[in-house]
Amino acid sequence: MAQHLTQEVTFDRYIAVAPEGHVYGYFFEHFGAEVRAVFVDYPPRQFQEVDDLSVIRGQDALILEDDVISGTTLTLVVKGLEKYSPRSLSLYLGRPKKAQFLHRGSIRNQKNLPGRRSLVQRK
Repeated sequence: MAQHLTQEVTFDRYIAVAPEGHVYGYFFEHFGAEVRAVFVDYPPRQFQEVDDLSVIRGQDALILEDDVISGTTLTLVVKGLEKYSPRSLSLYLGRPKKAQFLHRGSIRNQKNLPGRRSLVQRK
């Protein structure tokens, strides 16, 4: 999936949500993507920038995360990234066993998940 998303699906930037999302960042980097990192503590209360995120301004960014259970972590991440005015934020979830979800679309006026949701099947 990482190879498909880095070579065939166009995203300008990739953002791994630590700690769980970092493992997916490794695979995206293996296929040539430059991955930036953010950190959210547990239980989720604070969003922290690990890398310079100013590069996402006006860009299509893919958030790399393990799963979404309550949406609290993702809400913190989206709010933290919103100040950089990305063109769009999409979401890669690595946790599901038979399928991975790719949420694509605008971050404007969203509560938990950005934009439309489409299912990308694993090959």
